Amino acid sequence: MKKYKAIIYDIDGTILNTLDMNMYPLIKIIKEELNEDWSFNDVLKFSSYPGMKVTNS
Repeated sequence: MKKYKAIIYDIDGTILNTLDMNMYPLIKIIKEELNEDWSFNDVLKFSSYPGMKVTNS
């Protein structure tokens, strides 16, 4: 078995910024489920909230 010298754990934005990758599918889901057009900035303001806080607000 190969031994690794290091493991890189990426917290979002450190090496890869995956925020955009997650926001655009969410915009599509909002359109499909609520038939509402949200902009990237509309969705982005909720990105720092835990899921339960967003759904209960």
